[in-house]
Amino acid sequence: MVFNYLQYNKKNKKKRYFCKNYFNYKISFHKNMAEQLVESKLNLKEQDLKYYQQILENINDIVWIIDVSTEMYKYMVGAVRKITQFESEDYLKMSLKDSLPPHSYKIVSERLKVETENFLLRGAKYDPGVNFDIEIYRKDHSLVWIETSSRVILNEENNSLEILGTTRLIEERKKLELELKQSKEWHSLITNNIADIMSVMDANTLKYEYVEGNTFEILGFTNEEYIGKFLHDIVPPDCLKYISDVIVKSLRDYYRGTSKTIESYLYFQQYHKDGSLIPMESAAKMTFNDDNTPRHIISIKRRGISKFV
Repeated sequence: MVFNYLQYNKKNKKKRYFCKNYFNYKISFHKNMAEQLVESKLNLKEQDLKYYQQILENINDIVWIIDVSTEMYKYMVGAVRKITQFESEDYLKMSLKDSLPPHSYKIVSERLKVETENFLLRGAKYDPGVNFDIEIYRKDHSLVWIETSSRVILNEENNSLEILGTTRLIEERKKLELELKQSKEWHSLITNNIADIMSVMDANTLKYEYVEGNTFEILGFTNEEYIGKFLHDIVPPDCLKYISDVIVKSLRDYYRGTSKTIESYLYFQQYHKDGSLIPMESAAKMTFNDDNTPRHIISIKRRGISKFV
């Protein structure tokens, strides 16, 4: 429209001048609009970066990047001071080896070497990532347990390989795991040195799910061999009928309301691994599910006297 109008009025200088100014104005307007749009996008990007930076600085994890060739930290943000007592800037002067005790560095470096080689062989499609529970140095030279997830990435700007990772503190979890381990060790120490056999049997299938204690000395089986056996595997037919009758009668009394619990003291014979019969006595109690259906039969057994019903 502007071009046609100028051709039509080419002898009218005033109008021609006006149209040129109008045309220049339109170009200038769109140019300014484009510049403002670009500037607004840049400002928005800067605001986003500041926003994400603020989020990262207030999370409980650490986000970091390490150069594969030098093993130097290139980026570190997040709960750095909270977990390590260091500042983010301190890590940018450190290598992976500087930040880890020898035993942790050995684990991490060996695994990351394998991951890097796999990445080079398979390319970006290879991206399983790795997880570590390791100890790292704090600024006061103490050690703290952390959980780290990391993967190899390609920096397309300089075509270099980097390791992107996140780290979180798991000190409390490790303390609980240690306490649980010690508790299990004490439990195992006690159960393996008592004269009795403690067991848990499924009340519906009569299959043993848990066995601890003096099993080998009394019956010739290890605890592992005993677990998975059914009641009919370990007692002769007459004793199986006796025990089954006791269970049925106890359940009938329980559901009639004449008994609030099911607890029994039993005398029976049980097979030794060599095929012989061993007299046993057992104190047993049945537990129930939330819907009041039978769940487990928990018992403590020992070698007994030759008294059978």
